[in-house]
Amino acid sequence: MEHILSRYGAEQQQPNNAQPPPQVVELDTAILEEEMAKLRSAYVRMTGKELDGLQIKELQDLENQISEAILAVKTKKEQLLSEQLEKSKLQEQIARAEIEDLRKQLKEIKNQRKPELGSSSSDHGSRYRSLRMRASNS
Repeated sequence: MEHILSRYGAEQQQPNNAQPPPQVVELDTAILEEEMAKLRSAYVRMTGKELDGLQIKELQDLENQISEAILAVKTKKEQLLSEQLEKSKLQEQIARAEIEDLRKQLKEIKNQRKPELGSSSSDHGSRYRSLRMRASNS
């Protein structure tokens, strides 16, 4: 038991930044480069280019993938448009409420000014009549 614990302690004291053997690094690099090449090829095919050499089954699979992608894009677009429509409706309701409030305020202001305008409007009316009489007398 002591021997196992001493080995475990020795492993824990060694630095963890030990480099993997070069063969492992080369293998990982080769695998990643191969994966990148596959992804590039798939991307180019998804754009409709470099389709030479594909069999009917591969073309059908590609067509299905593209159809599914288009459907997903359309669904997302419809969702965003629906959300924008809801926001617009809400903004319209808010604007209508604000307009109604402003109309009420304007009506209140007009009602407050009516008594003031009543006395001054009669003054304006008498001035208008006197000016009209002077014009007809001249």
